[in-house]
Amino acid sequence: MANKLVRGSCIVGALLQAACASAPPPAAKPAKKPAPTAAAPELPAGSILRGDLEQVLRQGPPWVLNRVPIEEVLEKGKFIGWRVQQLPVEWEDVELRAGDVVTAVNTLPLETPTELWAAWTTLTVASEVKVAYLRDGEPRELSLAIYGAANPGVANELQKRPKPGDQVPQDSPVKANQRYNKSKQFKTITIKGQERYNTDTLVDWSD
Repeated sequence: MANKLVRGSCIVGALLQAACASAPPPAAKPAKKPAPTAAAPELPAGSILRGDLEQVLRQGPPWVLNRVPIEEVLEKGKFIGWRVQQLPVEWEDVELRAGDVVTAVNTLPLETPTELWAAWTTLTVASEVKVAYLRDGEPRELSLAIYGAANPGVANELQKRPKPGDQVPQDSPVKANQRYNKSKQFKTITIKGQERYNTDTLVDWSD
């Protein structure tokens, strides 16, 4: 389904620490005369570099989905979260494990494509990444500080991209929660006078 492509963003926060380590390199630029540079600051434990995070965010949710298969988890017809089915070998240091169920990123829900995209884009200005998840039914939280100042240009770049909800209906895995775009085909029948029929057709009873 089309929304499967967007579902991968639900695990982005928990995977960013490892994902940033293997983020695609920036585009090559013409060589310039090297200038003296200060030594890079030591990255505090439990944090990720803002620049590495921004490289991953620019790739979009598919970058994560192509590496981590997930599936929706329902309980009594209610959406719970997304189960991580497998993690790449090179991401073995990530706190998440196969079988964990991610329920929120920075307290944002992850059920529909629009919610997933909102969680993804807010990371451009967040000061930390908090991922709520379940392990064997027990709630846990992974927290990573984002080291470095936010770049407004990255947030603006993502905001200009089409939102998932603008292209496809809101597709929740729970049928009762699915919200579809309104149909453009709409017909109203006006019946004048006191004559009112029993009908399933939408009727405007105003005079």
